[in-house]
Amino acid sequence: MSHIVRKPDWAVVDLDTVGGRVFCQQRWQYEWLVVPPARGWTYAERRAFHHALDSQVWGIWSNRILLRTEGTNDFCRTHPTVEVEFDIRWVLSNPHWSVDVRKMPPGSNPTTFISNVEPSKGQIHLDTADLASYRPQNAAGERRTFRALPHEFGHTMENPDEYVARSPHLVDTDSIMNIGRQIRERHVRLLLAELDRMIDHCRFTFGGPAVRRISRGPKVDARSSSSSAASLSPAASKSPPPPDDTADDSRTWFEVKVLDEVGEPVAGLDVTFAVGANAKATTGGNGVARVADVKTSSSFGSMTVTSAARAKEILAPRWTTARDQKLTEGAIVRPVGTSIDSVPVEAEKTIVVHLVPPTQDWIEIEVFDGDDKPIVNQPFLLVLSDGSERRGSTDDVGLIRVTQIPSGPCKVNFPEIEKYAKQ
Repeated sequence: MSHIVRKPDWAVVDLDTVGGRVFCQQRWQYEWLVVPPARGWTYAERRAFHHALDSQVWGIWSNRILLRTEGTNDFCRTHPTVEVEFDIRWVLSNPHWSVDVRKMPPGSNPTTFISNVEPSKGQIHLDTADLASYRPQNAAGERRTFRALPHEFGHTMENPDEYVARSPHLVDTDSIMNIGRQIRERHVRLLLAELDRMIDHCRFTFGGPAVRRISRGPKVDARSSSSSAASLSPAASKSPPPPDDTADDSRTWFEVKVLDEVGEPVAGLDVTFAVGANAKATTGGNGVARVADVKTSSSFGSMTVTSAARAKEILAPRWTTARDQKLTEGAIVRPVGTSIDSVPVEAEKTIVVHLVPPTQDWIEIEVFDGDDKPIVNQPFLLVLSDGSERRGSTDDVGLIRVTQIPSGPCKVNFPEIEKYAKQ
């Protein structure tokens, strides 16, 4: 057989036994979110984001390292070293990873929203500002020109952050999981474990950086490889290598600052942090809630307001009249029914969260004809979730944008088009 394929939860691993190469592909299904006042995603923008993301990840991870083979198998004798290529495929179903991407407003930077990965949930949280490079500082005071997306990709293989003070690899500034661009053996331990199960009497080890760079060729679809996964013999199904025994046992803290829609603190609000184990806290007079002495192997987690009803009760006196929002930074959440969306948090960093009224929602609709051209100045009737109506016309790019509406499903009608269709 020319290909042996394994399908762990996090990727498809395809070993080309003739060419002596490893192809590792992840399937990502996107949810396209918008942070006002940014406008809704166009299809071209979605494609451009995926292409840029895939290119950045490929540029840092693919053909950058060599793996050595050790054993008595013919493959080992023919291919003493193999190269590895990583790829991200945009899919609409059956993903390895569910990825939400926030379209950020102008002026945002890679630290405006904290991108993160939750391996246990198969979820990735990104934003458009991540495409830009910047110069972060790690806990050792070192700075490097850095791109966030290849770093976040490293988290999909269960690699922790190495730029924090508690990391045993803080001094390794050039590491991709710190603030650098280089891949270490510890970063591909999951891949090595899968490869060790694929061929009898053959073990894969880290061989260091690749000597040469290879230009990217046509993409390979790992799901359509010419053969199925290898049958597992006792040798091929041996246990994976032991995990890195340098894992740190130090403790850390997580903190949020909860504000309303005009930037005033929200006190007396119970919140729950999902940071390893669940931990509860209550916001003080300055809107801050903190959990300390947290033991966790990840620098990221999430925070949820414990009771949407309690949040509405606290904020009801402020929300009796509409106020101009002042959302300069942080996450934006609103009570909807009995729930409030969770917010990503990062260790040793205060995350700002704005609670905004549930009635201050908005909707955008792009209107195109059969030739994919925008329909401009077209009258519309928008029926809101509470039965009320809004009227207007599409703008000069075929866009409908209506703000300050109640949350829930809406229905849009085009009276002039419907009138013409009945003639």
